[in-house]
Amino acid sequence: MGTTQASLMSCSRRQQRPLPVGLLVLVTLVLASCAVTPRAHHAAADRIDRHVDSEYVGGNTAVPAGPVLRTADAPSQAVALRSELERLLGAHMLLADELVRATLRSDPAQIAASQAAVDANRQRLATDVANVSGAAAAGAFGKAWEEHVQILVEYASALRDHESAALPRLRTGFSYAERHLGAALGQVVGGTVPLSAIAGAVAAHYRHLLGQADAFAAGRYDKAYAVQRDGFAHMLMIADVLARGVAAHKQLPTAELDAPRRQLQSALSHLLAEHMGLMVQTMRAANDRTPDLPAAGRVLDANTKDLAGAINALYGAPAGQRFLTIWADHVDGLVHYAGLAAAQSSAAKQAETTKEIAAYAPVLARFLAGATGGKIPSVELAGALTEHDQDLRSQVDAYAAMDKTKAQQMATHGYDHMFELSQSLATAIGDAVAQRLPTGGVRTGGGGMAGRLPGAGSLR
Repeated sequence: MGTTQASLMSCSRRQQRPLPVGLLVLVTLVLASCAVTPRAHHAAADRIDRHVDSEYVGGNTAVPAGPVLRTADAPSQAVALRSELERLLGAHMLLADELVRATLRSDPAQIAASQAAVDANRQRLATDVANVSGAAAAGAFGKAWEEHVQILVEYASALRDHESAALPRLRTGFSYAERHLGAALGQVVGGTVPLSAIAGAVAAHYRHLLGQADAFAAGRYDKAYAVQRDGFAHMLMIADVLARGVAAHKQLPTAELDAPRRQLQSALSHLLAEHMGLMVQTMRAANDRTPDLPAAGRVLDANTKDLAGAINALYGAPAGQRFLTIWADHVDGLVHYAGLAAAQSSAAKQAETTKEIAAYAPVLARFLAGATGGKIPSVELAGALTEHDQDLRSQVDAYAAMDKTKAQQMATHGYDHMFELSQSLATAIGDAVAQRLPTGGVRTGGGGMAGRLPGAGSLR
């Protein structure tokens, strides 16, 4: 991460724009790999570029946000359930961490917004459980889920108030809540997954939640973000196991869960949803100038590299490097925008940065349209990417204006949108290309698909 300021500025398209001093270190970290990325178009990337859709050849950056992407096919019941559980369980990890951090910082407005978001997420999960497993299972699940969140908040409060004597009692209480949650999840899957496997998965979730709280309270921010990353990946793995368990209980076909494009959909959902969550956290840290800002930048950089790794696996290294450059500019512009909001910069400066951010959408849209062989028109992709940027800008605008409820609503909308985009991209890319993605995704060590059913005994 020893990138110099000169190499950073030569890599960025915004090299004439002065960066706020407080953001320079962060952007250096985020774009470190960009400094060694060739700008010349390599052959593989050129082949993708030549597929530019005729609807968007002009490169117009005035893109309407939010058109419906037309390539999302109808998934099977098992696939739809897994995607829904990935979305909600992953969101829970991010939201619970944000609730802990707001508690540690004694931020009443953010505590209220985060608690409301955690509760809404729990209610959505309970509704899904009721739909697939009945009211009794949903009732047991909702009670156990609420119990473990309440103890987590008490634990964070004890850390904040330096009540070290209370921590062992709360850890024991959390352990009991973990058992209740494991039993409730056993009801959800109708006994099709060994209880020992469920208990192990819930225990790992327990370690992730308390581990990141301990690390954040101690100022060990790199560890806190690393634990959050592991916890997010683990929740998506649990989603796969639960979806397969429910499918087995209800005798639903599961073959489509293992189709390459559905595996790719899960991998993209993981990385893009995590990107949204990390962008929200990083932009808010930039707005508040909190001490975790450099660590947030480093973990955002790791997510960016994993996204580029997915493109690399699908289309080769030149395409992966080209994607990395475009995506890094996207990250750079949004973090810079958050800094301007924090500094209460002039409307003219914010408008200029907004225009620069908007320019990324058509560039990446043309790239992705080529990657899908034109199956998704560039104009539709540009609209979806513009909506993503608008969600991120809107949430930090609301956050800076102290409307943290609205900020959370915009962040949730943007997070959900990433799952829709992932499904459309995976469907358009198709099985033939998707099968190039290594089993377990692009992260090393087996990735999120390790330890699936049957057995699920390797969940950790």
